[in-house]
Amino acid sequence: MKKQLTASLILGLSSFATFSQACKTEVESVTTKYYRGIASCHAYVNGAFHHIEKYVPQTTQSRIYIGDWITNPTTHRREYATCFANVPFSHSDIKTISVKYCKDKVLVEARGISPEQAKDFLRQRGATEIGGCRPDFTDQPMHFICAGYIVDWIKQ
Repeated sequence: MKKQLTASLILGLSSFATFSQACKTEVESVTTKYYRGIASCHAYVNGAFHHIEKYVPQTTQSRIYIGDWITNPTTHRREYATCFANVPFSHSDIKTISVKYCKDKVLVEARGISPEQAKDFLRQRGATEIGGCRPDFTDQPMHFICAGYIVDWIKQ
């Protein structure tokens, strides 16, 4: 019993160690656009369009909601009107950053009427490592389920 447990632990650890996560660092340039200035739009309130204008401090959003109080000439009540406005482009900033990528595995499964068809489905999904297949007896007609891995670089 002890020998079996030791052997299964060694096999389990060796299969775990077979995929050590490879990582790499790449330098990327990231451009950020900034917007600032007077944004304006027209809002429909009380049966008429009203021009709304607001100064927008520096932001990374090119379109924002702005609003203003509009007085109804009939009732003399004030209503708050909003509209979606474009913010003028101000400038852009380019930064160079280091990005870490690590190779990662994702387990995928596919079903087919034959093991070959299921393996073809895995290849179509991008699986680079294809394992074994097993019959699925719960289905009529019987299908086969195959497992595989998609190995790709993932941004950390």
